[in-house]
Amino acid sequence: NIVRVGWSVVLSALALSVIYFLLPNWAIGRGVLTVHTLAVMLGLTVWRFIYSAVVVRSRVPRTAAVVGAGPGGLLLAETLAASENPELQVSVFIDLREELAGTRLAGLPVVRPEFEDLPGQFLRLGVGGVVIADREGWDEDLIRRILEARVNGLPVHEMVRLFKRITGRVPVACVDNAY
Repeated sequence: NIVRVGWSVVLSALALSVIYFLLPNWAIGRGVLTVHTLAVMLGLTVWRFIYSAVVVRSRVPRTAAVVGAGPGGLLLAETLAASENPELQVSVFIDLREELAGTRLAGLPVVRPEFEDLPGQFLRLGVGGVVIADREGWDEDLIRRILEARVNGLPVHEMVRLFKRITGRVPVACVDNAY
């Protein structure tokens, strides 16, 4: 963020000014301080743009499981699949409903959760994160186990917030009374 870079440069300029006046025997001119401050601000700004353009865009998206294969989960999977630079790539739906187990939705498999070894199931599925989507297809016990996996380091996202961060829009049809 350019504002944070600006603030850090201003604070460093103030620190250098204080040092300049605390040590009056140094032969550093005020012009050097000004040129140095401007050069640092320009350098940091250019570096951040280069870093954003090269490193951030070349990241490989993490694979994620979407918990709840309802309309919100489908919307998220389709949105991420159509995105040019997705931070997540949906690889599987996890849903409690037996009628969906073994089927495919939006080209992705739907599996039932293995309550006895949910972290192991995530590893076998190659999942690096979880998105909690619709209220359909999960219950409190499944969410509790997912949150236990979160405590152990598994990234867990909430569908509405993730969708808003990616698209800038709120999926109104998927928002429930929790908001």
